[in-house]
Amino acid sequence: MKPIRRILAAIMLFAGLSSTSHAQPIPVYWNDFEDPSDNLSEWTPHPTEMAPSGERFLGQFGSGTKSLLLQDLPAHTAANVTLDLYVIRTWDGNDSPDLWEFATDGVTRLHTSFSNVPQYRQAYPNWYPGGDNFYRTGQDGINTLGYLWEGNPMDTTYNMDFDFSHTAGTLRLDFSGFPNELPHNESWGIDNIHVSVVPEPDTAVLLLAGALGYVRRRKF
Repeated sequence: MKPIRRILAAIMLFAGLSSTSHAQPIPVYWNDFEDPSDNLSEWTPHPTEMAPSGERFLGQFGSGTKSLLLQDLPAHTAANVTLDLYVIRTWDGNDSPDLWEFATDGVTRLHTSFSNVPQYRQAYPNWYPGGDNFYRTGQDGINTLGYLWEGNPMDTTYNMDFDFSHTAGTLRLDFSGFPNELPHNESWGIDNIHVSVVPEPDTAVLLLAGALGYVRRRKF
C-alpha cells in the first residue's frame, strides 16, 4: 500500500471509531415537574397541577401558548424534543376543531387536532387540516390521569418525538392549545419533557473530509 493510502486508511479508521463513540446526543434539558419547589423560570407561564392519579405535570391549560426558552446550548447541528402531551376531557377533534400546535423558534413542527369523543375524528398523527383518523389514534395511554367528565374517565396521553435541524445557541419551544371550551371542559398539559442536541462533527470527521479532498487531487 502506498504511504498516502496508508495514511488515509488510518484516518478513516480513527474517524469511524471517533464518530461511533462521540456522536451521541447531548441532553440539555429534562423535567418531569414532580418537584413543587422548582420555580420553572425557563417557562412562560409555568403553573403545575397534580392529577387525580397523583401525577404532577405542567398545566392544566386552555387556549394559549406556553413557552420554554433554553440558552447557552453547546455547538450542535440538530435537536430532539420528546414529551408527553395530556389531552384532557371533551376534545372534539376535527369537529370544532380543537387544535394543538408545537413550534421551535417560530417554525411550526406540528399543527393538529385531537378527539376524546368516539363520534368525532381527529387529524393526529397527521396535520390539520387534512388528517382524518379515529379518535385517540396514536395514543400511548387512555384514562391514566383520573380526570372525569360527567362521571366518566376522559384523558389521553400522547408520546411526542420531534427531530429538526438547529444550530443556534438558544432554542425557544412554543406549545399552543386552541380548544374551543373553557379549561374545566377541555384542557391540556405537558409532562416528561426531554431536549437534546446532536454535537457538531468531531475533529476526526473533519480531518477525514480534508484528507479525501487531498487524495482526490493526487495521482497514484
